[in-house]
Amino acid sequence: MSKRITKRQLPGTRLRPLYQKTFIKQWRDYREMSQEELAEHVAEYLRENEISEKGYTYASIGRMENGRIPYSQPIMEGISKALGVSVATLITTPPPAPGEPLPPDPETLLKVWNEGRKSSGRA
Repeated sequence: MSKRITKRQLPGTRLRPLYQKTFIKQWRDYREMSQEELAEHVAEYLRENEISEKGYTYASIGRMENGRIPYSQPIMEGISKALGVSVATLITTPPPAPGEPLPPDPETLLKVWNEGRKSSGRA
C-alpha cells in the first residue's frame, strides 16, 4: 500500500502572497458603510457603465480589503465613486482621524505640481 503524499503548509505561511495593501477598509469604515452596501454601490456602477466584471460581492470586497484577491481598475473606480475619494487616495492615503480635515487628493496635488512647473518654465 502506498502512502498518499500531501502538501503541508508550514505554520504562519501562506500559499499565495498577499497583494498590495490598500485603504479600502479604512475609508469604508470612515464613511460608515458595510461591505454589503459598498458591494451594492460597486455593482450599480458596473451596471451603469456596462462593465461585465466580477468581484462586487461583499465577500469579494472583504478579500480585496485583506489583500487576498487583486483589485481591477473598474472595481476600484466603483469603490472610489461610492466612498467619494479618488482611486489614488484608496491606494495611498488613510482617512483622517476624527476632527481632522480630509487629506488632499493625490491626483489634485499632482495636477497642481505640474501646473506650477509649467508656469515656472520647468516643464
